[in-house]
Amino acid sequence: MKPASTKTTTLSTLAALALTAVVITIALPSAALAVSCHCFTDREFVADAPAKADPYLLATARNSLFAASMGLPKANVVRARMGGAEEFDLWIAHSASSVTLHSADKFTETMAKEKSWLKALNALGVDPEKLGAGFAASLKKGDSDEIAAEKLVDPYLVKGFGIEQKTLVALRLKGATNAQATLALLLKTLTDADPVASLAKVKSGKATWGLLFDDAGVKAGQVSKLIIRKVSEGLAR
Repeated sequence: MKPASTKTTTLSTLAALALTAVVITIALPSAALAVSCHCFTDREFVADAPAKADPYLLATARNSLFAASMGLPKANVVRARMGGAEEFDLWIAHSASSVTLHSADKFTETMAKEKSWLKALNALGVDPEKLGAGFAASLKKGDSDEIAAEKLVDPYLVKGFGIEQKTLVALRLKGATNAQATLALLLKTLTDADPVASLAKVKSGKATWGLLFDDAGVKAGQVSKLIIRKVSEGLAR
């Protein structure tokens, strides 16, 4: 069973979101205008260049986690991201949609006008508390939207990978992003490796994500399916 804040989002909602993504990027600060290209050419681990596949692995981890959590085709998520939609905007818009009668694209359109998620939610009469106390507190104290959105992601990581909350807290305290936490937790399910130790190895330069998965006998191209399968199964329990 998925976290209480989630309901199935229609494919048309994400399609509309992709169409309105350009509006979002115009409204967001200039730093957000850089669209992450998902046309990666280096998708496999190469021993002579062990870090080459890492950008692909991190991007596919972000998109696969979101797709599995929201019950959406990953291809639609990739199109939205390539259209300019930020990861945290997708999480907030779809999480808000799941607890209201408004569609995700309605939230993104309002965000484009208000230039603040707190203002956008208020404009649509949505109490941030409906999305979770942690998210509301983070947003109200002035955290960045990216940090606030992590509070929405965490329940999916915990339930999806079947871990204890303290494990995720430890990862976040070490600065793990959604993508890094996803990869570290997937490695734990495959090899029983300590996720915090895996993160530390990569952050210290002693290893790369590509190398760790190669050591686990997993090709970079297999990671997306493994994440989607694991998270989907975990959320269904």
